[in-house]
Amino acid sequence: WMDCEHADTDPDEWDFDPEQEWSEGVLYFKTVSVFAFEQTKPVNDPDGDVFTLDDVQVNNIKENGDIDLQLLIDTANKHGIDVSIETPDEYTGRPNSKGYTKLDGKIHVKEQDNALDTFHVGIHEIAHELLHERNNELSQSEREVEAECVAYAVSRHLGFEVNEFYVGRWNGERDELKGRLQRVRKTAADIINTIEENK
Repeated sequence: WMDCEHADTDPDEWDFDPEQEWSEGVLYFKTVSVFAFEQTKPVNDPDGDVFTLDDVQVNNIKENGDIDLQLLIDTANKHGIDVSIETPDEYTGRPNSKGYTKLDGKIHVKEQDNALDTFHVGIHEIAHELLHERNNELSQSEREVEAECVAYAVSRHLGFEVNEFYVGRWNGERDELKGRLQRVRKTAADIINTIEENK
């Protein structure tokens, strides 16, 4: 819909030539990412409100679809990483960020309204700790792609609905990412194995 008296009318029925009559108008449309319908499903399974992993109930996942964040803390600790889950008032990261690490063995995660979101951000930051060093030769965008791929794989393995557009929007990095896929896969597997041991 456009704010125009001719909106929703058939151009073939117009009594004027718009190319001659209009000096201003819409010149282009910007393409943006949107959610697919499949990604709008609720976190809770409509047929039952307990997530399963290989048909075995994951004890750390509560009936309301939330996840016990102690699982995140235990997973990080097993990898020698400290976790600080901070309220929005306590959080000292960049505005609009949800978590960060200085690659010093500690991650900072801003508490989200949904514990699953907090968990996902925490896994993303754990991945940074396991994959990257302070003087890493990778660009910031390359590091973000790797960490988010790990977080995506772990979250999906646990049966969570997560948004892959964050990964998908890094179109310029796809070829480079293929070459680093093995270490991304290994890091995701290491985290998943730790989660399995902690549940």
